[in-house]
Amino acid sequence: MIEHFSKEIKPAIKYIKHHKIVSKSFKDFYTDIYKMISLFQKRKLKPKDKVGLLVLPYSYDFYVVMFASFLYQLNLVVFDSYKKKHLKELIEMEEVLYCFVDRKTKWMSRFILPKCKKIDITLFVKYQSKYNLEMNAFSDSIILTTFTSGTTGRPKAIYRTIEFLLGQAKEIQNEMDLQDVSSIFGGLPIYNILSLYLLKTTCISKHIRSIQEFQPDCVLTNIQKILLEKRSYPMIQKVMLGGAILYSWEVSKIKSVFPNAEIAYIYGASEGAIIYKTDLDFYQNNLFTFDRKSKEINVMISNPNEEGIGEIVIKGDKVNTANHMHYTGDLGKLENNKLILYGRKKYSSLEQGYYNYVFDEELRKENQCLSFSFYYNNQIYVVYNGKIKNKKEGIKYIYMRKLPMDLKHKTKLNYKECIDRLVKV
Repeated sequence: MIEHFSKEIKPAIKYIKHHKIVSKSFKDFYTDIYKMISLFQKRKLKPKDKVGLLVLPYSYDFYVVMFASFLYQLNLVVFDSYKKKHLKELIEMEEVLYCFVDRKTKWMSRFILPKCKKIDITLFVKYQSKYNLEMNAFSDSIILTTFTSGTTGRPKAIYRTIEFLLGQAKEIQNEMDLQDVSSIFGGLPIYNILSLYLLKTTCISKHIRSIQEFQPDCVLTNIQKILLEKRSYPMIQKVMLGGAILYSWEVSKIKSVFPNAEIAYIYGASEGAIIYKTDLDFYQNNLFTFDRKSKEINVMISNPNEEGIGEIVIKGDKVNTANHMHYTGDLGKLENNKLILYGRKKYSSLEQGYYNYVFDEELRKENQCLSFSFYYNNQIYVVYNGKIKNKKEGIKYIYMRKLPMDLKHKTKLNYKECIDRLVKV
């Protein structure tokens, strides 16, 4: 796939530098990938070495080092947060000895990761582009390590091999209609990797407002950025998003930011990229419901109650676990081939018929405030900021000036941290 880059002169990556759009062709990108590999070899890195990635994700260099690492077959460990405590925990957990840094993270890494050997990837420009890389058949070696968001406990590492990563990319390509799209604005690294893999011009920026300058055909971004956006982008025709549950007011907000777009909404997991999908118009009228199943994954409900609600389980060759089966931790039910979500198993109660997603939606509609509910120690808790107008008996309401959100998605509550705070109180 990377060899295809050498034949393409169209823009691969567009980014903004000093308030101007800079464009790098696929051919330039291909050359820089091999320059980066020369840097790896100079620093005596070997295939299968585990290297942390402490590089800003909205830079051209970030994607050069990502693709160079895939080709060189390093095990690249990607962090969701640069917070000192969080980083140290993940570094120790994965026993990372090397770390890629850039000019902006180099100084920070001295204090956060003093024991890791730092490699400044911005120096790749000084090296020659050599094309005599020896390709080894490491299809079963891990090339990418990421982490779950940790909302239900300690972050869990997700390991991806070359074979599996390419399989997931092909699965997304098969499920999403991107045939007529020429340029994509990507708000998350994994979306940008997919976009480049599909030979699409990929526009990268920290700010969603850069859409106005890039004028892309399609937007693949995270939900939080859209919810914070104050502008509208009527020129966008196609949007894909996922990663967190959407409540009704969030759906309305997203549709107002992209009023003319066909918006695909994905229900997936780290272990299975796409489980179900829908379009936002359908979802708005059928909240928490997804109407189209992935072709590659079987979906079952474990130990359903009388209403048919139980834990969602996925199974199939595309599921990234040892036995190709994964218990998602989400409660749902299958009805007429549609999947309806109800809440997180750990923070709901099947016995009492309390489901936290459903209850959250009721709370937010009644009170028009940001609130989350969960079941803990035989008690329903509600944490909120804003005002609660109608308090119900038997429920403990706790005001928080700042709700603890998860590090990865930032639209979901970090339930564990919230419960830890309650225990301390």
